[in-house]
Amino acid sequence: MADAQVAQQTACLRPVASDGLLVLGCVPGLDQLYLATGGARKGILYGPRWGRRSADLVLGRAMRVALDAFAPGRFAGAREVPRREDRGHRAWHD
Repeated sequence: MADAQVAQQTACLRPVASDGLLVLGCVPGLDQLYLATGGARKGILYGPRWGRRSADLVLGRAMRVALDAFAPGRFAGAREVPRREDRGHRAWHD
């Protein structure tokens, strides 16, 4: 370690998914594990709506908006990841 060099230094990282979308929903195969992450710098702003949507999911309540684009299963090859222009960011804010 005496000869080691710092390659990169970061601070205050915020969680963001590889496709840039929020991650909200039940993890496939683990029906009692729900995720609500990936808001990056805006995560604190999404908090109240994330809380409501998370509670709706856990309690099985009807959704007013489709959350399919945010499903955690998209990373397991469960479905095709939408292109940036098809991501439906407006639906999250309804």
